[in-house]
Amino acid sequence: MRARRAGALTFVAALVGCGARGVATPAEPGAQATPPTAEAADLAHEELPAGARVRFGSIRLHHAAALSDLAYSDDGTTLVSASRDGTVRLWAAESGKLLRRFQLADREDYGGAAALSRDGRSVAAAGFALRGELVLLDVASGKGRTLPGHFGLASIVRFAPDGRRLAVASSGAIDVFDTTSGAALHHFDYGGLTPNVLGFAPDGTLLAARLDGSLGDPGLDDRGVTLESPPERLSAHPVLAADASRMVLPDMGLRLHVYDLATGRRHHVLEPAVAPGAGESYPSYAGLALARDAERLASADNVGGVFVRDLAGGAPRRIDPDRYVQLLALSPDGDALAGADLYGNIELWRVADGARLDDFPGHRRELRTMALSGDGRLLATAGADDRVLVWDAESGALRRALSLPEQIYAPALALSRDGGELWLGRRGALDVVDPRTGATLRSAPFDAEDHVSSVYLADDGASALVTAARAFSASTRWLDARTLAPTDHAGSLGRAATDHGVAPDGRRAAGGQGPRVAIEALGGHDADAWDGHGADVSAVAFSPDGALVVSGDRDGELRLWRSDGGRLVARLAAGDRERSVRSWPAAGIESLGFAPDGRRFATGRRDGTIQLWDVATGTALGALRGHDADVVALAFAPNGSALYSASADGTALRWEVSAAAEP
Repeated sequence: MRARRAGALTFVAALVGCGARGVATPAEPGAQATPPTAEAADLAHEELPAGARVRFGSIRLHHAAALSDLAYSDDGTTLVSASRDGTVRLWAAESGKLLRRFQLADREDYGGAAALSRDGRSVAAAGFALRGELVLLDVASGKGRTLPGHFGLASIVRFAPDGRRLAVASSGAIDVFDTTSGAALHHFDYGGLTPNVLGFAPDGTLLAARLDGSLGDPGLDDRGVTLESPPERLSAHPVLAADASRMVLPDMGLRLHVYDLATGRRHHVLEPAVAPGAGESYPSYAGLALARDAERLASADNVGGVFVRDLAGGAPRRIDPDRYVQLLALSPDGDALAGADLYGNIELWRVADGARLDDFPGHRRELRTMALSGDGRLLATAGADDRVLVWDAESGALRRALSLPEQIYAPALALSRDGGELWLGRRGALDVVDPRTGATLRSAPFDAEDHVSSVYLADDGASALVTAARAFSASTRWLDARTLAPTDHAGSLGRAATDHGVAPDGRRAAGGQGPRVAIEALGGHDADAWDGHGADVSAVAFSPDGALVVSGDRDGELRLWRSDGGRLVARLAAGDRERSVRSWPAAGIESLGFAPDGRRFATGRRDGTIQLWDVATGTALGALRGHDADVVALAFAPNGSALYSASADGTALRWEVSAAAEP
């Protein structure tokens, strides 16, 4: 290692600033670690949030947003992940069980970088805000301390082998800290470009890409051996072996140039696992990873998928054809591979045979909608993974999984009163399915341009109100429940559609029209609009008796109206209009649901919070917190004792309403 300490290895300047990870709005520094003490556990033995009794789906190896960093611990037993949902999480590498969750920022569009110390006692995280801090977190206690400085756009965090120093590559600089005292030891300026190669050699030497395109100890000015014939342009960030013995540079043709860092000589070149075709305009690697012994290399590209190969050569082994894996990490022994997809999931494979090791029940992408049977025994959920799952509403056990053709919009769901029929509206068709067997009982074709966006079953079971939408238009019609033919029978919907803005008599619909609440007669031409909201109305619901309408907007304001004329009854919550963010504030209302007796209703917010409200007094009752992302749908059990919530975090929960019944 002495030769490497003496200087740097010169190569293309593309190693510096080759795209940096983004960051999120900061939360309180050294943010709280969870999970908290819980009252129950789900079927996978994961703790449930306070007040929740059942979880539908799994939280194992799943974030609420895309990952920004992923790595194995030195002993291979733990995975550490950082995500754009503002969290850093530790997982048991074999079971996928969540070991520790650190909330470092609100869920926004960016993430940060994280690392676990070699002894497994500390986690370092940086880059979770444009002006974010470097936080050192104690794994056992969950407590954290903030080290000096700001590290927006942090791309890499690394512990020294002895754990006494910590290096951070961020916007235009590398900073080194003493982990015991927290003191800043060194600051190396990189002229506004973010280094994307950073690591410690076994003897403690810090190696990093420099502004001039060289690799070496950033504190030294002399230069070492230049890399032999480096690629002129790279298709992804290079990857550095943990022992700093090798480095792999991917060129624009997906060839992998392997360099010996002791001499700077190119050892050999690996050909792409699948050669880019003539139509591949921008072939690139989304992820590269080396095992600790630098004998195995994993790659994910946008041409062939995920591969593992011996670094010395030989045929690549295809692990998965998925072209959308964004990050990779090889276990220290090279026998297991972890990858992160676009949707916040961590995927695990056994390298020897490519077997998936992360087969957990539930949706692997966000939920879009759900339906509860009239007897409260079955729950159906539809996700962006183009699957509909049917659950036992009491136990959370998965009863049936149905696959759909690729859907652009959320499919429509409805369950019959006795749970014997699942009505499924999708692009170009309406199907009635047996939820126990998955068999299609009957089907009605629609125009290929139509998407069946809503289905509501009448109380008498004789008819259904169905909406088919296409670009810039929609049509609503009543269908005979047995033949699926159009009918003049306009039945009463009861509570079947009130949470979705349709009156219980099935004759009126309410929805958002910018900052106004729009009311229209179904099948007629009468329409009205009520002004008052300061932001776009995002959710509307009728009370079970049809006398009231509650509306919520993107700023979190809630208004209660008389449905027969639009007189404002109460303004229940003010909007959060002072909050400056790129999109909706966390307080934004995503969903609404009335209790069967009409005395209370629930709101689901963008930050995953559920709030109960007393209609008579306009009082906010207790809050239910357990989702990581937008609450997209709410439904009360028929007897009002339980509340079901579906979330963009990929799970649904059943709550005891009494847990949030007090102001």
